[in-house]
Amino acid sequence: MKWKVVLVVLSLVGAAIVVPGVFSDRFEIDRKGFRSSTGFWFAPKVKDIRFADADTLWVPHAEVGNRHRTPIKVRLRSGATEMVPQGDLITQCLEDVAGFAKAAGVRVVRLN
Repeated sequence: MKWKVVLVVLSLVGAAIVVPGVFSDRFEIDRKGFRSSTGFWFAPKVKDIRFADADTLWVPHAEVGNRHRTPIKVRLRSGATEMVPQGDLITQCLEDVAGFAKAAGVRVVRLN
């Protein structure tokens, strides 16, 4: 009986940590750039890419069903490189990202 209570408590604590992360993932895109927020609610990973700061954008193909997806690679005008993980939300918006970037004058390279 004691172990059942411990397992129930641990399950509830685990759910309290994991479940909010499912609902906190966000991806926003507009003419100025895109923002991605992923990870747990207590330690989010945020990427904010401005098209005005970007020189080249490498857009991978949508890898649906694959958990090890190729990230979006962005070379900034400063010479730095940003890698944006391709999560489920971004996978659905790859064409939009490429279209907005191209319209903003960013060189877009599609990876096969």
